[in-house]
This record gives sequence, structure tokens and C-alpha cells, in this order.
Amino acid sequence: MTLLPVVARELRVRARHGRTYLRRIAVGCVALFLAWYIFESELGSPTAGRGIFLALAWIGFFYALSAGPRLTADAISRERRENTLGLLFLTRLKGYDVALGKLVGSSAESVYALLAAAPVLGLSMLLGGVSLKQFLLASGSIGATLFFSLAAGLLASCFSTRSASAFLRTSLLVGAIVLGPYLLIVSSSTLRNSSAPAFWAMLPSPLTVHMMATSPTAFRGASLPPGAIWIALGAVTLEGAICLAGACAVLPRLWRESSRDSRRTRLDERIRGWILGGSEARRARRLALLDRNPFLWLRCRPCYPGLYPLLGIFGPIALFWIWGRYVEAEIVDLGVWTSMLLHILIKVVGAFLAVSGLAEQRRSGAFELLLCAPLKPGQMILGQWSAFLRRMGPALLITLLLADPLAWLIWTQDIGFHGPPANLSLFHWTNLAFDAAAMPLMALWYGPLSASAAKAAGKLILRLMLLPWLAVMALGFAAGSAIQDETVGITILFTVKCGNALFWAAYAARRFRREIREAVATPLGETLQRRIFEFLGARRARL
Repeated sequence: MTLLPVVARELRVRARHGRTYLRRIAVGCVALFLAWYIFESELGSPTAGRGIFLALAWIGFFYALSAGPRLTADAISRERRENTLGLLFLTRLKGYDVALGKLVGSSAESVYALLAAAPVLGLSMLLGGVSLKQFLLASGSIGATLFFSLAAGLLASCFSTRSASAFLRTSLLVGAIVLGPYLLIVSSSTLRNSSAPAFWAMLPSPLTVHMMATSPTAFRGASLPPGAIWIALGAVTLEGAICLAGACAVLPRLWRESSRDSRRTRLDERIRGWILGGSEARRARRLALLDRNPFLWLRCRPCYPGLYPLLGIFGPIALFWIWGRYVEAEIVDLGVWTSMLLHILIKVVGAFLAVSGLAEQRRSGAFELLLCAPLKPGQMILGQWSAFLRRMGPALLITLLLADPLAWLIWTQDIGFHGPPANLSLFHWTNLAFDAAAMPLMALWYGPLSASAAKAAGKLILRLMLLPWLAVMALGFAAGSAIQDETVGITILFTVKCGNALFWAAYAARRFRREIREAVATPLGETLQRRIFEFLGARRARL
């Protein structure tokens, strides 16, 4: 038996996937376009190389930080849902075999993508302003952050059985380690007024090592020990190793039934009864949903309505408010940034909730059986949209009435209903309404066509949140100095974002009504290849 057979198999499988090579090409092209855009914007400036370096380094850092929730959060929980984890341990495999195999298999494409962007990051040295040491330290910081995020996602996945809960736990674990030390510093007067203890408190955060790697003057006022950057880099790597070791130790015990599992099941039933009522009330509610729309009943079964959005949204918002209170930030600026973060979190959590269960049903064959039922596509679209509204409705209402910082500023700071914060709040909520209406329709089309919920949610986030920014950047670059007014720029941005949401909602609904049966009958991963071959075959026939 070869050493680490699961790792060897996962690497062979990834090497055969065409998207492994396509993703490297796409990431390299995007990095080149971004570097060219910054260079053209700062043409003739000696800081062009520094600007390219900072932009690509921070984008790579956040990409590595999001790898855990995107890739490994559902690696073990999916095996537990499908009851295949015990089959792995019937062989001679150990816990570290399975854990390392899942880690390598999930991280291969991200590692290749970051390696594709590394040469573009190195171009900043040729333009000046960046040394070889800074380039190597930034690359090492991104690599350590990627390892930590993937290992944290693997550990959180061991304690989850659903994709939504696995994503939430991974995000909370990563967010607590990244932002927790800074929250401790700003909430403690002893740490805030002394530089040396503050550094040791910030040491566990990957944000610390990346700030030190990209900006030598980030902690100029603090009395850092010799080799502080290497200490911080080692601390982040050690955290990833601890998470990976914990996953290796926990994995062999997960497939066994124990009294702890039964106690956890009883506790879960008590929480469910406290939130949803007694068994008779839940049965009557389920029957009412089944009579109203069978697809709505199916989509509302797995989770508590509105619980995951509330838990995943208001924790980071509370951290931001506490941060602003202790650092004495400008209240309007704090409200704007906190509101933007809040809306981003709502959309990310909403994307995962909209696609949860659809990819698993496609993989198990349940979605094909569902299409054989006497359900019309219009009923499925209405049921999907109603289920999404039931899950996200409480979070949206509470955010609008109680938690939106811009709404508080309008009511409490005498800003008025016609100033820039009021206009920005109106733009935010209009765009959020359009995106919330488009998400369930897009999830109904992209969810069954994706191999996992994370990939389906990534497609939604890419199309709804990133494409409008790229379009506005291209428009601003083409227009040059024609768009100088900030109000006009914000209006154009949110008009493009709302139009983009309408386009993708109409596109997904049309494709779902016409092509869902043919698309589900096609094996996963072959849809794009089949379309390319059909296009090439049509071209050859015409020639």
C-alpha cells in the first residue's frame, strides 16, 4: 500500500479535470488585467509597482482566507450525510489519510490559482517600490493563511452534517481567530495602552502577519521583538497544524454511534420544539405547506426558518460596532462601512441558504425523481422563492428595523432623509431587494448543475456581487475623467447592479423552464464540454 493513498488518488483526479487548467488560465488573465489597470491608472507614478503589489497581495489574502468556507467546510459533512465515512475506515486507512486526502483534494485548485497569480505579483518588483523580501514574505503569508483556513474548515466540517451549518461554523471559527485578537485589544485598556503585550495578543491573527509582510511600517510604533514577522508566520502555521491534527483525531470516531450523539439529538429536538412548537403544531404546519406547494414543503424541511442568517450576520456586526466605539471612529463613516459589510454578509449567507440541498439532491438522484412528479416549473419556482423568503425574511426585517447602521444614523443623528447617507441607504436596500429576488431563481438553475453547495453559491456571488463591479471598473476606465461626480458614480454602480440582478433572474428562470430536464440528465461537469463539442461540430458541418 502506497504512502497516503487518498492524497495520491485526489491528486490524480484533480489532474484529469479540465477546470483545473482553465481556472489557472482565468486567474492569471484576471491578475494581468488588474495589474494593467492599476499601471494605466498610475502611469508615470513611481508608486505603480507598489500599488500592483498591494492590490494583488490583499486580494490573494482574502481569497486564501475564504478557502475554508468555500472548499473544506462541506468535505466531511457530505460524507456523513451520505453515510460513506464508515466505509473509508473499514479499510486500513487512518484518520490522517482521510484528513490529508480531503485537504489536498479540496485545496489543489486554489493552490494552482494562487501559483498562477504569483508571477504577476512578481512583476511589481520590476516596476520598483517592492523588494524580493517583501514578495517572499507576502507569498508566505498567503500560503500560511490558505493552510490555516483549509484546516479550520476541515475541523469545523467534522462537527456538522449540513452544508449550511458547516459553512456557518467554519466562517465563525475563521472570523473569531482573525478578528478576535483585535477585539480583545480594543476592549482591554491594558492591551490598548501597551505596545508589547498588544503584539503578543495580535499574534494568532493571520491579518497581523499579512500586514507586517505587505507594509513594513504597519507596526512602527510598537516595540516588536527580533524576528517578529517569522514568529507571526509560525503562529499562523501552527494554528493550521493544530486544526488539522484535531480533524485527524476526531475523524475515526465520527462514524460510530454513541450516547453523546443521542444526547445531541435530544438537545436538537428540544431546540426545534422551542422554536417551531410542539409535534402537533409542526405536523399541522407541514401539512399546510404540503397542501400549499409540495416543493415549498420540501425546501422548508431541513432547517429552522431564519436561524442561520441571524447567527451568521449579527456576530460580525457586533464586532464592528464595538471596534468603532473603542477606536472613536467617525460615526457616519462607521455606519456606512458597517452597513456595507452587513449587506455583503446577508447576500453571502442568502446565497448558501438558497442553494442548500439542491446539489445533494442532484448528486443522489432525488432531483431527477422530483422532475418526474406532476409539478410544473412555475410551481417549483414559486415554492423556491417562498422558501427563501421564509428563511431570509426574519433576518431582512430585523436588519432593516433594528440593525442597519445607516437607518439608525438617519433617525438619531439629524442627518435627514435627503442627504448622502439617506441616498446611500436607499441604494443599498434597493439593490438588496433585487439580489434577494434573483437569488432563489438563480439557485434553482445553478444548484442542481453544481457538484456542491459551495460551488453553486460561488456562482451566485460571482454573478451578483463581482460582475457589476468589474463592469463599472471597465466603464470608468473607458470613460476616463468623464465620471467625476461621486453621486453620479454611485448611481451608475447601483443601476448596473440592479440591472444585473434582473438579467440573471430572467436568464435562470427561462433556462429552468426550458432546459432543466435535459441539463439534469447530463452528467455533472459535462455540460460545458458538450456545448463546446456541439459548437465545434456545427462549425465543421458548415465548413
